[in-house]
Amino acid sequence: MKYFIVPIATIIFLSGCTSADILRKPGEVSKQSQYAPQNETPKANNIGIMRYLNEGAEFVREARREDAYKKMYNLCNGKYELVDEADSETTPTTFINETSTGFTAQTLSSTYTYIYFRCT
Repeated sequence: MKYFIVPIATIIFLSGCTSADILRKPGEVSKQSQYAPQNETPKANNIGIMRYLNEGAEFVREARREDAYKKMYNLCNGKYELVDEADSETTPTTFINETSTGFTAQTLSSTYTYIYFRCT
């Protein structure tokens, strides 16, 4: 039984690494604030935004991009076009850990690829 734990844990870990996030669906209307001025109208934008983590081994990055393509394909019934693509790095976060010899600091950030797309 214990020989199955490592492969199962590996599969669960890797499946979490191959996910793209949809930030905005194409044609989604932006929400209007209750505090907005009276002359502001909600805008319908036909551009969707998808993002994925662009770090790690090449096969993992390719799997994430493929997942993004699949989600855009499904959202647009198979017909979509890419409008733009950009990389963005998150704000660095510093972690301080106490060790037996003192403290260590490690600063981390992540790079995401944003894909702007439109259903055709």
